[in-house]
Amino acid sequence: MEVEHVIHRGFAIAALEDALLLGSIGGLPEYDRRVWELHPLVVRRDRRLRGVGQALVAAFEDEAQRRGALTLTLGTDDDGGQTLIAGVSLYRNVPRHIAELHDLGGSHPLLFSRRLGYVVTGIMPDANGPGRPDTSMSKPARSERGIMQGDGVENEPRLASADADG
Repeated sequence: MEVEHVIHRGFAIAALEDALLLGSIGGLPEYDRRVWELHPLVVRRDRRLRGVGQALVAAFEDEAQRRGALTLTLGTDDDGGQTLIAGVSLYRNVPRHIAELHDLGGSHPLLFSRRLGYVVTGIMPDANGPGRPDTSMSKPARSERGIMQGDGVENEPRLASADADG
């Protein structure tokens, strides 16, 4: 299972409301633990847009910093043609495609990640099949964290963590 892999290699954090699991986030070490990948981030559909994801990302960032991260990174897939780079041959001018990358309908996860300070650091053409790229986004671990446009947090969920060390 993916969750077991994340807990074994890195750490996982859950957002709870009483006994109800609202969402979870994982952190995986890369580059001798100098870089930590946010993977995966999952929030219940009925709890989205209520600050749960933001709280989970903040907890991920805090834990990765505690573990010595210099850089935080994540990947956003485009399986549904939600960005300008979907369905396009990206090899001819990768820098231009990165510079022009934007959401086509207001719902791709890169918008959420950008609000949290992550920037596009690369694209992997065809990572999820022909015309279905993966976008890499990163930020410095020690930068000021937070939403750039409003905080959107209603009630802070209780967070619980797990890792291979206990």
